[in-house]
Amino acid sequence: MPAEIGCEDAISALSHHLKVLREAGLVRVSPEGSRRRHELRDEELESRYPGVLSSIIAASRSA
Repeated sequence: MPAEIGCEDAISALSHHLKVLREAGLVRVSPEGSRRRHELRDEELESRYPGVLSSIIAASRSA
């Protein structure tokens, strides 16, 4: 039973984070059947914050 509770918490946390990203305009959501596809709005992100995305990617590769 504790594993089930942890799974529900993880799903709830994921839903919350995706909602925050969507409301911030960082991801777009497209329905695909019974699921939803979340895509990073990289062009919009780059135009609003030039260089931020490439800096994050470069930092993650060097970590």
